[in-house]
Amino acid sequence: MSRSQPVPFACPTVCPGSVIVLEVFQVQSLNQGDTIQAWLSNASGSFSTGTTTLNTTAYSLNTGTTWTTGAYRYTADVNNLYIKITIPANLPSGTGYTIKMKTSSGYVAGDLFSCSGSNYITVTSAYPVLGNLAIGASGNNQWIGHVYSWTATTTSPLFTAQLVSAQDFFNANNYAGYFLKDSLGFDINYLTASGGTCPGAPGPLNDGTNIPCSQGFGSLFSIKLLRTQNFAPGSYRFTIDGDDGIRFSIDGGNTWLLSRYFEQTYPNGFQSTDSLYPNGICLSGQTNLVIEYFQRNVDAHLAFTATQLSSSTVSDAGNKTCCDAGSVTFNLSQANGSTYQWYYSTDNGSTFNTVPNTAPFGGAGTSGLSVNNVPGSYNGYIFKCSITGICASAVYTPNDTLFVVNGGTPITINATKLSICPHNDSAVLCVPAIYSSYAWSTGATTACITTDSAGDYYVTTSFRTGCTFPSNHVQISVFPAITPTIHEAGSTLSTPTPGSSYQWYNNNQPVSGDTLSSMTIEALGTYYVTMLDVNGCPEQSGPIVTKITGIDGVSGVSAFSIYPNPATEKCMVSLSGTNPGNDPLLVYDAIGKLVMQPRIITGSAEVNMHNMAAGIYFFKMGNEVQRVVKE
Repeated sequence: MSRSQPVPFACPTVCPGSVIVLEVFQVQSLNQGDTIQAWLSNASGSFSTGTTTLNTTAYSLNTGTTWTTGAYRYTADVNNLYIKITIPANLPSGTGYTIKMKTSSGYVAGDLFSCSGSNYITVTSAYPVLGNLAIGASGNNQWIGHVYSWTATTTSPLFTAQLVSAQDFFNANNYAGYFLKDSLGFDINYLTASGGTCPGAPGPLNDGTNIPCSQGFGSLFSIKLLRTQNFAPGSYRFTIDGDDGIRFSIDGGNTWLLSRYFEQTYPNGFQSTDSLYPNGICLSGQTNLVIEYFQRNVDAHLAFTATQLSSSTVSDAGNKTCCDAGSVTFNLSQANGSTYQWYYSTDNGSTFNTVPNTAPFGGAGTSGLSVNNVPGSYNGYIFKCSITGICASAVYTPNDTLFVVNGGTPITINATKLSICPHNDSAVLCVPAIYSSYAWSTGATTACITTDSAGDYYVTTSFRTGCTFPSNHVQISVFPAITPTIHEAGSTLSTPTPGSSYQWYNNNQPVSGDTLSSMTIEALGTYYVTMLDVNGCPEQSGPIVTKITGIDGVSGVSAFSIYPNPATEKCMVSLSGTNPGNDPLLVYDAIGKLVMQPRIITGSAEVNMHNMAAGIYFFKMGNEVQRVVKE
């Protein structure tokens, strides 16, 4: 048995799971019933370890015209045996794979696999597939190649229009998927680039596909390539060539500009627009391109070029903005045509109507269209111009949109608050930051202002078009300031000023836990209270200095007496009469800190001073104070 070679002869690059067609030139003198197999080397081309025996999945005895599914078993000598083998799905990537032919009984052919180039098979990793598209989808400045399989209705070569028309190249039931091609021109040998599969892996062949790498087509496939191309105004030359049938259209497939739609070999199918259009074909803007291609056997090659021969200068008037009842002009400053006609669209460019040369329009048949006393209803109208004299056919300018601004319509000021507190508070007033200028009643010129004062606020805005927009008026008020008052009653401080929360302070430090409208004095000092008033505004009282009345001068007639004085462990406190005010007995240390508060109603009571440090203490009941020395 002789060596094998791929069909076509180019050294293949394949994905794991791909099918390769091999041609075995001679199959002779084998054991009856032996199965023909392919022995795949490891990635280094060695057969010592890591090899794989591949059974044939189909074979052909007529060079691929018809195929029989299953393994080929030897019964008689044959020449030019075609077989299909499948690359294992888990095969590692590598560039040094080769093949020896063998049989199921153990015979191994001595000759290695041969192909044009390196004599090796390259295995690449699989790639992620794209999502599905609708059959017949066209790319925007990108080719979408829709791939189909087909079955020949004859064994005869497709050399006549009658035989070609009998084939169903683009049956939706045989749709296989699509691939993308970004470049307008291309030159692809599908079988060489993909190792016998189409459309093959991304890279030089295409720019993405939804067809798995392992699913390919060695023969009997067709491709319909669709592309909507935005051509710059000018004259263009197109060429196409292929193996097998090719044809090209610039009107969505209604007519075929170039066509050699039958079996042929590359490059014998070359076609150019030069023969019919030596000066090129004039195109401008969106053009629906179609290429139809079919491949039968052996080679699969498709090449296409698009060359701009000359350019036509057509300026873009650009989008326009004006006030309602204003005026605007669409001017083609660089136009060099002989005749002009302007068109307008009211449905976002889906359909266009001829612009009449009557009010509010002027110059509808010139390179400069004016729109006067523009109605506000024209907002969003799209305009374009048809120019003849540049090419044989009319050239259209890009679509331009008219924006009509309704000047004089009031805008609304958004304020963070309408009433502010009298201290450390402000309101922010804003209008949309889309205008070119702002003039506030305060003299500010920004979209937002901040104020801490009561007053009437408003703004006038404008666009560069000159349209002005007055705002509504916003009244900002300031809550009246409230100063809380403090009342002192014995050891209690309180405020009658109503509020929602309070905090008392002594000597500028918050008194822990004293968050009500009153508190009990536990130390001498300077007190004040902060609060949120009924409007939620922070307020603060004036200070009040607390002291022990009578420390510097005790009245001659005491309400109570203390003995012994000085004292050591304890002392007795006796009332001279009753305590009608039910005043507590308050004991302060020398720095004014309350250290004890025994209660005496009538008679006398013992005060335990055992744990009190030696020093001077003040006993206070009502407005009377006695000084006691602790030894």
